Amino acid sequence: ELIEALEGIVKKLLLSFEKQSKQRPKQLIFYRDGVSEGQFRKVLEDEIPLIEKVLLPI
Repeated sequence: ELIEALEGIVKKLLLSFEKQSKQRPKQLIFYRDGVSEGQFRKVLEDEIPLIEKVLLPI
């Protein structure tokens, strides 16, 4: 199961973190649920680029 609004969610969380801590996170850890073993590669291929798209301009 892919998260449809992942890009917006990640951006909102990163901006909130930066506002509260006055710094950018050094690392991100994502816990995913609802992904079967057969869907795992597809989720990685679709979601990692969305996360990277948010991180590059920051």
